[in-house]
Amino acid sequence: MSSHSLAACALASGLAVIGLLSAPLERRAYQSDRGPRRKLMAYGLTIAVLWILTAAAIWIRGWGPLIQSPIAPTAWLPAATITVPAIGAVTAGYLLVALLPLLQSLRGPPWRTAYAAAMRQAFSSIPGILPNVGVERATFLLLSISAGICEEILFRGFLIRLLHDGALALPLAAALATSSLIFGLGHTYQGFKGVVGTAIGGLFLGLLFLLGGNLIPAMVLHALLDMQVVFVLRPTPGTDGAAPLAAD
Repeated sequence: MSSHSLAACALASGLAVIGLLSAPLERRAYQSDRGPRRKLMAYGLTIAVLWILTAAAIWIRGWGPLIQSPIAPTAWLPAATITVPAIGAVTAGYLLVALLPLLQSLRGPPWRTAYAAAMRQAFSSIPGILPNVGVERATFLLLSISAGICEEILFRGFLIRLLHDGALALPLAAALATSSLIFGLGHTYQGFKGVVGTAIGGLFLGLLFLLGGNLIPAMVLHALLDMQVVFVLRPTPGTDGAAPLAAD
């Protein structure tokens, strides 16, 4: 086995377990909002890890293969003239719903306030992950862009191809499902609902990649899905936008 093949297996194994191993540390870092210092350190560490892993994937596979689907959309779905448009419509519908916090918040402060409250409730067990002040929001934007680029390269461009073309030789649908599950487990610190929700999101982003044949749209949408947090939680006029600090 070549050094690149060994490195690919090592990277895939790392992606499979890193979320489980890091979950206790991430939950501890985000379990309460103790101000910018701890939060910025956690954001920065996540950004660094994402780009290090992505650099490894690019070294192993090269940029081109990572952003191109390993197979044509019509080659892996039965009755492609029917299933491709149907799955495409469902995927578009899911992504549109996922962007509702941003789209609805554009209607005005009352909508944004409602979505902000819902967002804080959804992350009530790890409130420290949400950005509240200016420097946190700026860094969270960098984190969102990094996640959009790096996680799509790692979990879609790299992992789907490895599972499909590598030693396991999984059918493409099985490779997509497996990569989505691993993506969900990478967010174990968010709890069971977070794992399930992230796995489902990864499944639809993977479908967008495989149906479109290129990873760039999935990168852009992934980044936008994360960046909408900053828009929804930005301060309204006359406030500083910061949530009350949780007690230690």
